[in-house]
Amino acid sequence: MKLGSVKNQVQQAFKEIRVFDESKHEAKEAFKATAETLQIDKFMSSFAKETGIFSYQTYKDYLQVSVNFAQFIRENFGIKDISKLNSEHVKSYLESKSDLSKATVQKYSAALEKFESALSAKYQKEFSFNVKSALPSAVKENLKVVERSGYHPYSDVKAILTNIAENNKIKESHKIAIAITAETGLRLHKALESGIKVNKDGDIYTQSKGGRIKELNLSADLKEQFNNYLDKTVAKSFKLSERDYKQILSELKIAAKETNQSYEACHGFRHSFALSVLNNLQTEKSMDFQKALHDKGYIQSMDHNREVSAYRRG
Repeated sequence: MKLGSVKNQVQQAFKEIRVFDESKHEAKEAFKATAETLQIDKFMSSFAKETGIFSYQTYKDYLQVSVNFAQFIRENFGIKDISKLNSEHVKSYLESKSDLSKATVQKYSAALEKFESALSAKYQKEFSFNVKSALPSAVKENLKVVERSGYHPYSDVKAILTNIAENNKIKESHKIAIAITAETGLRLHKALESGIKVNKDGDIYTQSKGGRIKELNLSADLKEQFNNYLDKTVAKSFKLSERDYKQILSELKIAAKETNQSYEACHGFRHSFALSVLNNLQTEKSMDFQKALHDKGYIQSMDHNREVSAYRRG
């Protein structure tokens, strides 16, 4: 199949997220219903990534940046298929723009994040450019960028878990908490507040978003490790302190660095879990990406009670 020019490819991708005839206010209200409680800057950042483009001028601006990016990569890397674009290409492109003004770099960053969403919609799979991490050091300092974690999946979950498991300085309880998060996509902070418990039938569960009970289907080895830990500590539930949670985040940050990955806090595991569920549905039920998103099993696995868009930060 003939690809066409990269400009045309980018234009076709952006058509997937063009919503000029929809209300941004209504979209924002709908997004609030599915998003967790976030600080306003985090809410706006997440909302911007999840929704389409409502303004023609913004659409025009972001499209031009993305076309320029695709053309730069074609000329410097020989990539003529925009579905092959990745975070390393973004990093190279942004490094070539390090002399731009603060406002312009912010626009480039927002445009490329939108391009990421357009590609995900067009090709029915998740694209992750890690734009904030790709910004050159000089630009980050100028922008005073605070890199937000948890908006992208870990690139190698197994490597993170192995690093954590082999670190003798990390408490067993922390290792268990991290492993449970990776296996189940659990919102760890909320679960640790209410506790992870075992019922009389041996099922492991916790109280999740909205007070709902969420059963945790752990692998046999992790389930045994979890139960042995409760037996040793004579505890009725697995419940860690706020201090423990902060230590877990610090341990994850070190593990991410040592495995050459972007630090994505605990929520990076949730994102990786979501992508794993979607991939399994597409393979096992021969579903396309959009059908998998609307599948009841996916919605329930992410602990939502309504359909949600391609998972990022919910």
